Amino acid sequence: MGKRRFSSMEVTLLVLFLLMTATAVTMIALYFTREPKSIQDGKMKPPNTYSKTHLLNQTKE
Repeated sequence: MGKRRFSSMEVTLLVLFLLMTATAVTMIALYFTREPKSIQDGKMKPPNTYSKTHLLNQTKE
């Protein structure tokens, strides 16, 4: 029996699959290991109570 050769499309799809898998694993790891913005220097900061639309409306006045 001869060796099975992969076509260029199969190799391309395999490379794309591996890149997407690595990207997904990286994004999941970053999601679970990130530090919330409200915690810095061991102290809790109050959440931002202003929305973006409130700030935009305030600049128009």
